[in-house]
Amino acid sequence: MQQFTGAGTPSGSFGSIVGVGVDNATGNVFVVDNADNVVDEFSSSGAYLGDVTGAGTPASSFNGPQGVAVDAAGDVYVTDGGNHVVDEFAPVVFPPSPPARLLRSPARARR
Repeated sequence: MQQFTGAGTPSGSFGSIVGVGVDNATGNVFVVDNADNVVDEFSSSGAYLGDVTGAGTPASSFNGPQGVAVDAAGDVYVTDGGNHVVDEFAPVVFPPSPPARLLRSPARARR
């Protein structure tokens, strides 16, 4: 059993976990925190890697994320109930500078 801590408020906590997804290729774990409107990404060992950002208003914000899934190519899909969309995020080969919380970028949003 591995323990994961989120980037919520207060720092290191989750508000309301409503979904979990795993990238089978990397072992990374995605945790949907509905109360904090964030999807956190962790390594298989539990290290916090950053968060996935949505296509809401303002840009790159979720409004009630509900679930997460990862396909064989590493694309991450997040259902965003408040924005009424499913966002798709493609893996980032080279993290942006600074290599912080934008580990995935929207490929196609608001389908």
